[in-house]
Amino acid sequence: MRLKLLCTALVVASTAATQTHAFNAVFSEDFNSVTLGPSVNERVSTIAEFELATRLADDPDFSPRPDAIATSLPVGWSVDNDFDAFGNIDLAFDPFAQGDPALLDLEEGFAPPVGTVIGNAGVPSQGSFDDGVDEWEGWNVASKDFWISVDDQQRSLWTGGTGNVAIADPDEYDDLGEGRNGGYFNSGLSTPQINIPAGNSDLLLNYNYSFRAEAFDDGHNVAGSSIFEQELNNSTAQVWVTYDGTNGGTQTVPGTLIDSDAGNGVVGDSDFRAPSATLATPATFNDLDDSLIDAGDVDGSASVLLPTIPAGASNVQVTFGLLNAGNDWWFAVDNIQVLGDVSGQIFSEDFEGVTLTDSINEQIADVPTFAKVTTEASTPDTEPRPDSFTSTAPAGWTVDNSNMPASNLGDDDVGILEFEGWNFMDLAFWNFADTQDRELFTKAEGSFAVADGDEWDDLNDPTDPPGGLMDTLLESPEIDITGILAGELVLMFDSSWRDEDDNTAVITVDYGNGPVEVLRWESDEASAFFHDDNPNETVVVSLDNPDGATSATVAFQYIGGNDWWWAVDNIQVGTIPEPTSLGLAMLAMLGFVARRNS
Repeated sequence: MRLKLLCTALVVASTAATQTHAFNAVFSEDFNSVTLGPSVNERVSTIAEFELATRLADDPDFSPRPDAIATSLPVGWSVDNDFDAFGNIDLAFDPFAQGDPALLDLEEGFAPPVGTVIGNAGVPSQGSFDDGVDEWEGWNVASKDFWISVDDQQRSLWTGGTGNVAIADPDEYDDLGEGRNGGYFNSGLSTPQINIPAGNSDLLLNYNYSFRAEAFDDGHNVAGSSIFEQELNNSTAQVWVTYDGTNGGTQTVPGTLIDSDAGNGVVGDSDFRAPSATLATPATFNDLDDSLIDAGDVDGSASVLLPTIPAGASNVQVTFGLLNAGNDWWFAVDNIQVLGDVSGQIFSEDFEGVTLTDSINEQIADVPTFAKVTTEASTPDTEPRPDSFTSTAPAGWTVDNSNMPASNLGDDDVGILEFEGWNFMDLAFWNFADTQDRELFTKAEGSFAVADGDEWDDLNDPTDPPGGLMDTLLESPEIDITGILAGELVLMFDSSWRDEDDNTAVITVDYGNGPVEVLRWESDEASAFFHDDNPNETVVVSLDNPDGATSATVAFQYIGGNDWWWAVDNIQVGTIPEPTSLGLAMLAMLGFVARRNS
């Protein structure tokens, strides 16, 4: 994955010294809580098995596909399909005024300004029944699996987007009727207005994205346009920020502009035009004629500081836009976070760095409907589900399954391998395996860690002989806590837990003299450590660091058979100020639940 821009103030999720400048999320959205409904124009044949096609919504030979496209956006989000890049528009653009008319052939040295909307604002053909694929009319939220199944063309290479994702796809939009009807595609997607925490001096924006570049091959054929029949499409992605609504004005976010202008590719010619400074990379050139044949960040991520917060500003809104696109691939985003500048965090892990691979025992049996079957990996007429899970922990983390029944470990015929001990997955795959309140873990963002004895037990009795429980340990890297005063170290994480029979959760911390238990949850209602079902909570635990300790290792242990699960995400280690009555009230408002072993 290519990192577009790394802000040096960001706390990296690995062993790290105490930071003086750290960030905690004040807003996040991964779109996975969005309800998906049936498709409109991307349909499945009712008369030919497995045939998928783009058809009008009233075609009697094709039916909608289920769980495909969002029925509504997340609360507060909005789409502008009359988008004009906040006024950066020139509908009377005159290419002949930009330079020597002899150089107007785009292969001979001419290109319009990057980031300016030309030809038309908004999305042509919007609202038309016959023209343009409704699922891709401007920005929409859709299942990533559905998007890929419509047409792959490198869409599946985007590993950073998982579950539901936000997509602007003019390439697919143009595939019905007159499509864009000779105009260019311009659409904006905006977050809600996000409250800025008091005392913040900086805000950081993180997001995963996929952008495939294409330019200068689609004429603008809207009669009367000043660029009629000119091939000036330069598909361009950009992010804007608005403070305090219209009162604060809107600014572009430095480091987020990416476009498709690769120049004319003939180095050394007198009329050579170099690629745009903001060309999406990497680019691939044809060795025969030096022309660009492909470019784009199909698996990108960005971490950028937002422009300076104006004095007195109380909220911020972020807008993602795609401009000047003809039949020009796509721009898609996921895992959006706005982080505020706070002190105290010295270590964090959100498991977003893991690479998800194909499923093994949780298989797809019926491709058109994506029905699930739990079976041995060699079962015929089934196929793996892509981008589902991994047993490979993040760098520095370890998983220890040595206390589990050794005879069954690694056997894809006994016990579901995706759930053998601690594993890493996203909510879409976990819900594909089963729901049963798993879907309520909305605090989880992207990938997270799961120990699920209930799912593990669903293939050929891995707990045989009796007493062969899952007993698995997930251990962090060694964390540098030099300079932290005694008793100030705190662990905070998001948790999903359902109790049954014998399942137990334990957290320990090791300061170099062996592990010390700091939290225990048990399923026995008579136990002093009983913890009732809570599939979506934030937990704060005091780690009781001794005086002079310079390192800490935190471990999460789960013990259980066919006894539900424990899942964790967004792990942070740091310090919190002494809990005043105001501080305790704020923790309660944020939903923090303090838990510790008595």
